[in-house]
Amino acid sequence: MTPMPEVPPDPIGQVQLGSELFQALFPFHLVFAGDGRLRQAGRSLARVSSSFVVGASFAELFAVRRPEGAGWDWIRCHPGVLILLHHRATGLPIRGHFAAVPDGGDGVLFLGSPWVTSTGELESYRLLLSDFPLHDPTVDLIQVMQSQQLALDDLQALADRLGAQRAELRETNRRMSEQFRSLQQAQHLLRLQDAEARKLSMVASWTSSSVIICDAERRIEWVNEGFTRLTGYSLAEVAGRKPREILQGPATDIDVVRRIGAQLHRAEPVKAELLNYDRSGTEYWIALEIQPVFDADGQLTNFVGIQTDITARTRAE
Repeated sequence: MTPMPEVPPDPIGQVQLGSELFQALFPFHLVFAGDGRLRQAGRSLARVSSSFVVGASFAELFAVRRPEGAGWDWIRCHPGVLILLHHRATGLPIRGHFAAVPDGGDGVLFLGSPWVTSTGELESYRLLLSDFPLHDPTVDLIQVMQSQQLALDDLQALADRLGAQRAELRETNRRMSEQFRSLQQAQHLLRLQDAEARKLSMVASWTSSSVIICDAERRIEWVNEGFTRLTGYSLAEVAGRKPREILQGPATDIDVVRRIGAQLHRAEPVKAELLNYDRSGTEYWIALEIQPVFDADGQLTNFVGIQTDITARTRAE
């Protein structure tokens, strides 16, 4: 087994961190002995679980999610690799890396942070934003995700309204057909439906997110201006085609694509993050949410897809 390499001294002088300052800067740190037994845990981890006691083994405390199959011996031989840990007692995901302790001993230091995206998740692990140091990007990530969630909630309300409006229009059509049989009255009803559809389309066009409406066969019927700004494609270019035919490319995760296809086949809602390509072939990342729309008889009529550009966040991560 290859031991952890020692950290080379700084040629301009080492900065000494006292215990209190180190705890403030790295409240989620862990120190393990060479045999994988816990020596020390950051103070914020005490809020999460009482399992972080001196002498607890790495295998008792954590399962390694990424890289898959990694264990304590592998970790000691691969310092500096980004690792995602799963705390067995609480399920808390912690993301960071291992390094040799600076005192030259056989200990191993883990510097990381909980991998959460919402204040709700923080509360479930009994954590507060004040448990994170000011330099931790997790706080900024949570705030960005909250803003995106608010936008998604608004767009979800729009999707619900589209489904409800379709059901209302269908019921109105049924009642009007029973009362009036004349062509003039049927044409009047169609005009009402068309006017309402234009209003809903106008609302969808104003949102900055990309909105796609597909039929039950997943072929595009309508896109908003946000879709055109994000992808470079106009409605005329994509109408009648499936989104995956024009937006996905060589680096798109095929497993994610298959999972999305399986959920849509079952007419289930979808949430995923995916790498897409715009009209010029440029890659971009999206947070994707798809909602099925059903008529009053429970028959699938449409899918409404909402894409939020998360390229900057993904590159930062």
